[in-house]
Amino acid sequence: MATKRVTVGTTKVTLVERNEARSALLICNAHSTAIIYVSDEGDVSTESFPIFPKTTMLLSFNEGIEVEKKILVISDTATTYVHIWECFKRVKEIPEEKPDVQEPGAKDPSM
Repeated sequence: MATKRVTVGTTKVTLVERNEARSALLICNAHSTAIIYVSDEGDVSTESFPIFPKTTMLLSFNEGIEVEKKILVISDTATTYVHIWECFKRVKEIPEEKPDVQEPGAKDPSM
């Protein structure tokens, strides 16, 4: 799980870039009074989805949300800290190795 903190102000900031492997994104507005606004579209404004002070929002592909998209954010206050936790899908399953099993009563070749 990747974590980071982004400082957001009154101009739009890219919170996370597009990532096909992302399975969930948790966004936390750590400010005590500021409201942040998030969007996965080309623009973000105070008409976008709000995250209120001391509140988090979880986006998960399990809920049918396209979390792999680029997410933009803006705040109604300068210097607002936003904490992000990203979770990722497994890219490739690693095959499980099966132990060698000897027939009962077979002679051990290492002896």
